[in-house]
Amino acid sequence: VLGVGLLIMAFGIAFSIQGVLGTSPISSLPYVLSLRFPVTLGQFTFLMNMLFILAQVLLLRKDFRPVQLLQVAVNVVFSLFIDVSMGLLSWMEVGVLPMRLLALAVGLALMLYYAAHKQGYHVDELYTYELANYPGGFYALEDGYMDSWHDGSFYSAVLTPGRPFDYTIPWNNQKIDVHPPLYYCLIYTAESLFPQLGLPWVGLLPNFV
Repeated sequence: VLGVGLLIMAFGIAFSIQGVLGTSPISSLPYVLSLRFPVTLGQFTFLMNMLFILAQVLLLRKDFRPVQLLQVAVNVVFSLFIDVSMGLLSWMEVGVLPMRLLALAVGLALMLYYAAHKQGYHVDELYTYELANYPGGFYALEDGYMDSWHDGSFYSAVLTPGRPFDYTIPWNNQKIDVHPPLYYCLIYTAESLFPQLGLPWVGLLPNFV
């Protein structure tokens, strides 16, 4: 299942790039570097993710568990899938608008398919919903929630805004956090506009738009 998910994500990245439609922020640096140097997008992605893993080791120190080294194996597979996807789609000609639109549609369809089959949610996702909408306290700071996966019911308390379009909530939450407020305001707007949308779409909609 993990391998299929990684392959779908890799093809989604490749479709977006080959369609000259841009790419996600996390892939933008490897992509730009691959245009300047004789190193592939997948190889630069691998190097960047290895730096992230190294930073994780340095920050966690004794709290870094050996099982977390499996991230290296996942990084290898994901980076390989990116290069394979880019190679398989190298035939695409995107000089005309219809082909660009087709590439966009296929890329979005792949990402939507992956999202529709999402089964678990990590504590980092809970941070997003809490910082966007929850007016007090953070579940994710309590014991038992860090570095763990949860089902969708865990998020019900922070998905539907009690005061729709009251942007003082995400704004004030950012005063105790370190992230710019714009992204959380967008998530909060989606929650206010579509209070019954549910997971995972309430978080994915602003990203797709």
